[in-house]
Parts: sequence; C-alpha cells; structure tokens
Amino acid sequence: MLLISDKGNISGYNSLENTQDYIQSTIDQGYNVKIDLWYRDNKCYLGTDSPDTEIEWSWLLQNSDYLWVKCSDTETFSFLLENGKSLNYFYNKNDIVTLTSKGVPWTYSGNKHIKGTMTHIQNVNSPIDGVLGICSDHVSKWSKQIAVCFYGDTGLSKNDVIINHKNTLIDRLEAMGFHLEYYGSKLLNPSENDLEYGKIYKFKGLRSHLTDSSKSVTEMEEKHIKSIYEMIGSHPYETAFFVRWDQILTDNEIIEHIKNI
Repeated sequence: MLLISDKGNISGYNSLENTQDYIQSTIDQGYNVKIDLWYRDNKCYLGTDSPDTEIEWSWLLQNSDYLWVKCSDTETFSFLLENGKSLNYFYNKNDIVTLTSKGVPWTYSGNKHIKGTMTHIQNVNSPIDGVLGICSDHVSKWSKQIAVCFYGDTGLSKNDVIINHKNTLIDRLEAMGFHLEYYGSKLLNPSENDLEYGKIYKFKGLRSHLTDSSKSVTEMEEKHIKSIYEMIGSHPYETAFFVRWDQILTDNEIIEHIKNI
C-alpha cells in the first residue's frame, strides 16, 4: 500500500507544510507527497489556502515520480493539462471521488473509505482495508506498524513463553515507537477457546486449520504462513515478524530482525 504525506507532514500538522524544502525532506524519507499547487502570472506556487511560496517548474518535474499534485483552482488545472504531462495531478472541489491525470481514483470522503482507491484520511483510527493507499498528515503511523504473526501446530503458549514474547519482542518494539497488530494461525483444537487467545494478544486475525497427516511439518507451517498473509491482505505494515507459538525468543534474534526494519 502506498503511503502519501499530506503537504509534507508525516506526524501531524507543521507550519512548514507546503514548502519546497519541507516536502523534499519528506520525499527523501521515502514518502510520496500530496501538494497544493497554484499557477499565477506564469509562475508556480505552493500554498494551502493561497499561493504563498514560489517554486521552480524544474523542481516539480524532477520529483514527478513522488508528487500527487492537487490543483487549487481551474486555472492551475488548465495549465497542467497543457504542460504537466509527466505529473500526476487532479482537481477536486466537492467530489467524493475524482481521477488523477494518471487514471488513479482519489477519494476524500471523511471516515468512509472506498476500496480500490487512494484515500485522503481525516480520522487515523478509521478502517482502511482494501484501499490502494492513504494520504494523511499522520502517515508515519502506518509506516511504523508491524504485524506480529504467530504460527504452527501447537496450541496457546504457556505462560513462560508468553512472558518471553512480551518482554523480548513486544515491549521492545513498542518502546521504539512501533504499533503492533497480531495475527495467528494454528491447528483446530475443540478443547481450546479462541477468546483466551484474544485476551492475551488481541488478534486482528486468527484462523484454525484441521490437521493433515499427509503433510510434513514444513508443509503445514507453509500453510499457516500463507493463511496469515491472506488475513493481512494489503495492509501497509512496515514488516511482518513471524514467531512460532512455542518459540522462545533470544535477544540476538530480535536485534537482528530490528536491524532490517
């Protein structure tokens, strides 16, 4: 899923929004950016409510792969129709859905997001399942998400294993500012109550599978992992951390994994 900064912001409003250096620093961090563009008297400007900061046309072209250009009025839109073939731009006055010049559906619809579109998010806690990407002032919230995925044939972990997972993995990642969401895949066991799993991990997705004696341990693990990826779908996680239900984690394992995040 594509993450788009709104006006260069990644962690909330900043008075530097819609200025060239601020936007460039956000692009350099790996984000796309939605900008508000104005065309006046043969010059281009950035600005939220008015043309405030003049920018060079060459800068727009150099960053065309990373910019989503919102035309602030019809004059700007007409100028880009003639001159902005390499830019991805759109004009949106009151429409819930519009198409960018590259044919991408863009929506701005409050808390009701439409699947299959780029969606401009106001409420960072609203569901975003199935969208192509999100644009937000708080876009770093999604780039700091990790899916913690438990898998394997064993049942609910023993207390000492749960404590190990919490102390060695969960607490450490949360202290680094990551938001964790949990998925699990296991063998079906009629004596277990899935509510017990939810009390401990608050799973976003949990599946049970029938045992299959014709499959090897490796094949069953692959089945569990595939099942988890199906549940994750297109959610924009920074990474997925796979842990067997009964796995005792070591500091070295966690440190090496964190280095790759």
